[in-house]
Amino acid sequence: MTQPEVSMYASVETVSVRVDEPAMFRVQMHIDEGAPIYAADPGEGGEMLGIIPLRVHVLRGSHISVFADYPDGKPHPDVPSDAPEVRVCSGSLKFDVAIEQTAQSSEPATLGITYQHFGLSVAQGYENADERELYHNPLFAPKTVELDIDIRCG
Repeated sequence: MTQPEVSMYASVETVSVRVDEPAMFRVQMHIDEGAPIYAADPGEGGEMLGIIPLRVHVLRGSHISVFADYPDGKPHPDVPSDAPEVRVCSGSLKFDVAIEQTAQSSEPATLGITYQHFGLSVAQGYENADERELYHNPLFAPKTVELDIDIRCG
């Protein structure tokens, strides 16, 4: 099975940061119809299953930190109401990202976004609905994409 597409765009090509002078930009993601990704807060079910939530993170550069105002996500409709909630994001997303320089350095810095497509199955065949369990069916491995942003530290 081919991994669904997720396209990503940053609102800037270059961002300049200095110690005590953070910078912000916006990320836009478009997720293929019918192929949601786990939300940054994947819900109780997502945490129990150890799935990989949506994350913006530093790939290279120990002198910067990154923070994101992630979208909330929504409960996935295929997860039964009696099972722990699993939150996903789909369609077009926009969220703000802040980057700050934490130490002086001329080392290059790179940011990435990691995500994983939804892949849960519900154990069937139990007579008692309380015994119903969710289990992670990793059809798609987590994927990390490097953001194409020139980060300039001062």
